[in-house]
Amino acid sequence: MLQRLLRRQRVLSGSALLLMLLFAQITFAQSDAGAGGLRGEISNADGTAAADAAITVRNAETGYVRELHTDGRGQFDAQALPVGRYFVQASQGDFKTDEVEAIVTVGRSHTMTLALKAANQDVGGKEQTVQTQTMVMNTDSPIDTHDVSSSSSVIYDLLLLRPSVAARSLILCN
Repeated sequence: MLQRLLRRQRVLSGSALLLMLLFAQITFAQSDAGAGGLRGEISNADGTAAADAAITVRNAETGYVRELHTDGRGQFDAQALPVGRYFVQASQGDFKTDEVEAIVTVGRSHTMTLALKAANQDVGGKEQTVQTQTMVMNTDSPIDTHDVSSSSSVIYDLLLLRPSVAARSLILCN
């Protein structure tokens, strides 16, 4: 009787473990659904591989940023990125690449090659002048709420489909 109970417990434990492993595989397989990747190679100005260069991958629509580093061969691999338009830029010390646009599509890894150059030079090697602009917002101004009651009554009348809505709307618009 005890042996039968122990055997039954082992079978149930084994079945539970098998189900957990199966569920983990299914979950893992779906974690990359709707995702793609970007990979590439970063080189120095002299053409050698840029080892340990910092890579920034930024989604243009959401602002999501992933930061990673190149390996010893100057290569990077950013996988499981949500589908969309990205900007990729590499930097190392006083050197950086241009910001490159890339489109990530489902199930594909797009490859790119980027070259580091002095941060203050353009593509032709000419020195650039960097201009910055600062914008100051005043958040201390009070909110004008003097006409909220009449606007909210128009909305309420509109929801109830009262005939007075059209007349009040004309008055508020003028």
